[in-house]
Amino acid sequence: MNIVDLVQRFREAQTTPEYQFEKIMVDLTEQICEIMQTRGISKDDLACKLGKSRAWVTSMLRGDRRLTLKTITDIFWAFGYKTTIKVEVRYDEEQDVSD
Repeated sequence: MNIVDLVQRFREAQTTPEYQFEKIMVDLTEQICEIMQTRGISKDDLACKLGKSRAWVTSMLRGDRRLTLKTITDIFWAFGYKTTIKVEVRYDEEQDVSD
Protein backbone atom coordinates (compact mmCIF):
# COMPACT_ATOMS: atom_id res chain seq x y z
CA MET A 1 0.00 0.00 0.00
CA ASN A 2 1.39 3.38 -0.93
CA ILE A 3 0.84 6.71 0.81
CA VAL A 4 -1.85 7.84 -1.64
CA ASP A 5 -3.90 4.71 -0.92
CA LEU A 6 -3.41 5.19 2.80
CA VAL A 7 -4.58 8.81 2.66
CA GLN A 8 -7.62 7.79 0.61
CA ARG A 9 -8.56 5.07 3.10
CA PHE A 10 -8.19 7.52 5.97
CA ARG A 11 -10.46 10.04 4.24
CA GLU A 12 -13.05 7.33 3.65
CA ALA A 13 -12.84 6.24 7.29
CA GLN A 14 -13.48 9.80 8.43
CA THR A 15 -16.95 9.65 6.89
CA THR A 16 -18.11 6.70 8.99
CA PRO A 17 -20.16 6.88 12.18
CA GLU A 18 -17.54 4.72 13.90
CA TYR A 19 -14.85 7.30 13.20
CA GLN A 20 -17.09 10.13 14.40
CA PHE A 21 -17.82 8.25 17.64
CA GLU A 22 -14.14 7.64 18.34
CA LYS A 23 -13.32 11.27 17.55
CA ILE A 24 -15.97 12.46 20.00
CA MET A 25 -14.57 10.17 22.70
CA VAL A 26 -11.01 11.38 22.09
CA ASP A 27 -12.15 15.02 22.15
CA LEU A 28 -14.04 14.49 25.41
CA THR A 29 -11.07 12.77 27.02
CA GLU A 30 -8.78 15.60 25.94
CA GLN A 31 -11.18 18.13 27.47
CA ILE A 32 -11.25 16.16 30.72
CA CYS A 33 -7.45 16.02 30.84
CA GLU A 34 -7.16 19.73 30.04
CA ILE A 35 -9.55 20.68 32.84
CA MET A 36 -7.76 18.37 35.26
CA GLN A 37 -4.38 19.87 34.38
CA THR A 38 -5.57 23.49 34.42
CA ARG A 39 -7.31 23.11 37.76
CA GLY A 40 -4.74 20.84 39.35
CA ILE A 41 -7.26 18.02 39.77
CA SER A 42 -5.64 14.63 40.30
CA LYS A 43 -7.03 11.26 39.31
CA ASP A 44 -7.65 10.62 42.99
CA ASP A 45 -9.58 13.91 43.27
CA LEU A 46 -11.77 13.09 40.29
CA ALA A 47 -12.35 9.54 41.52
CA CYS A 48 -13.48 10.88 44.88
CA LYS A 49 -15.86 13.41 43.28
CA LEU A 50 -17.39 10.68 41.13
CA GLY A 51 -17.47 7.95 43.77
CA LYS A 52 -15.21 5.81 41.58
CA SER A 53 -11.78 4.28 42.05
CA ARG A 54 -8.54 5.81 40.81
CA ALA A 55 -8.17 2.72 38.60
CA TRP A 56 -11.56 3.50 37.02
CA VAL A 57 -10.46 7.09 36.25
CA THR A 58 -7.17 5.87 34.79
CA SER A 59 -8.99 3.34 32.62
CA MET A 60 -11.45 6.01 31.48
CA LEU A 61 -8.66 8.44 30.55
CA ARG A 62 -6.91 5.71 28.54
CA GLY A 63 -10.11 5.16 26.57
CA ASP A 64 -10.65 1.66 27.90
CA ARG A 65 -14.20 2.46 29.00
CA ARG A 66 -17.22 3.30 26.87
CA LEU A 67 -18.68 6.30 28.62
CA THR A 68 -22.41 6.84 28.75
CA LEU A 69 -23.95 10.28 28.40
CA LYS A 70 -24.77 10.07 32.12
CA THR A 71 -21.14 9.42 33.04
CA ILE A 72 -19.91 12.21 30.75
CA THR A 73 -22.42 14.57 32.34
CA ASP A 74 -21.32 13.50 35.84
CA ILE A 75 -17.64 14.06 35.04
CA PHE A 76 -18.12 17.57 33.69
CA TRP A 77 -20.61 18.40 36.45
CA ALA A 78 -17.91 17.48 38.98
CA PHE A 79 -15.70 20.09 37.28
CA GLY A 80 -18.44 22.72 37.48
CA TYR A 81 -19.53 22.48 33.85
CA LYS A 82 -22.86 21.62 32.29
CA THR A 83 -22.86 19.32 29.28
CA THR A 84 -24.50 20.16 26.00
CA ILE A 85 -24.60 18.29 22.72
CA LYS A 86 -24.41 20.07 19.42
CA VAL A 87 -25.31 18.32 16.19
CA GLU A 88 -24.45 19.52 12.73
CA VAL A 89 -25.54 18.46 9.28
CA ARG A 90 -22.83 16.42 7.64
CA TYR A 91 -21.94 17.17 4.08
CA ASP A 92 -20.58 14.24 2.20
CA GLU A 93 -21.42 12.33 -0.94
CA GLU A 94 -23.12 9.46 0.85
CA GLN A 95 -25.36 11.54 3.06
CA ASP A 96 -28.75 9.89 3.51
CA VAL A 97 -31.37 12.63 3.34
CA SER A 98 -34.43 10.39 3.12
CA ASP A 99 -37.14 10.44 5.74
